Amino acid sequence: MNEMKATRKISIHELKTMMATGDKPLLLDVLPQTRYQQKHIADAENTCVFEVNFLEQVASHCAAKNQPIVFYGCNDKTLDAKTAADKLHRAGYAQVSVLDGGLAAWQAAGNPVDCGR
Repeated sequence: MNEMKATRKISIHELKTMMATGDKPLLLDVLPQTRYQQKHIADAENTCVFEVNFLEQVASHCAAKNQPIVFYGCNDKTLDAKTAADKLHRAGYAQVSVLDGGLAAWQAAGNPVDCGR
């Protein structure tokens, strides 16, 4: 039986620490492009989990399947980021995490977002 790997959640503090180092993870916003254009975490790329070509979009941003990737979605009540992580685990990506609380938690903690793009 092929068991699904548990999705690792990371805190806002962990993400900020990772982003401050030379080993920045690939930060991916999994919301639709219209939502991404309204607001997103700086340096995040948009790869909508609801698109048919989601895996191809991720591959276009990712140098290798062992590159650290952090997904975030709307908030902790939605399954968007977890769904994205599950898809990547099934596709053989090794270092996939989800930002705990998503974009809503990031903003609630007083962190900046980019608006428009």
